[in-house]
Amino acid sequence: MGILAALAIPRLTSTRANAAKQAHNANVRTLQSAGNLAVADGTTDVTWGGTASTVGKTTTGTAKGWEDYMQEWPALPANSGATLAGSDTTYKVVITGTQVVVTPALVP
Repeated sequence: MGILAALAIPRLTSTRANAAKQAHNANVRTLQSAGNLAVADGTTDVTWGGTASTVGKTTTGTAKGWEDYMQEWPALPANSGATLAGSDTTYKVVITGTQVVVTPALVP
C-alpha cells in the first residue's frame, strides 16, 4: 500500500501543477486577445487590472475597458503557486500604443 501511495502522490501533484499551468496559459491568451481587440478598436495607453474599469467612460471616448471584450476577469488558477504568479495576485494587461503585455506571462 505504501509503494502505491509513493507512486500515486507525486503523479497527482504533477497533474495538478500541469493543469494549473495550462489554465494560466489559456487565461493569458484570452487576455492578450481581448487587448488586441481593444487595440483594433482604437484603444491605446491603458492598464486593465481586473477591477471595474472606468476607462470606457473617458471624455475622449478612445479607450475602452476590459468589460467591453470579456464577460469576467480571469483569476489565477488554484495551486498555481509562486511558479506562475511570482508576487502577482491577479492578472494585469498593459496596452501601450499597439503593444499588449499581460503579466504574469505565459509559462513554458
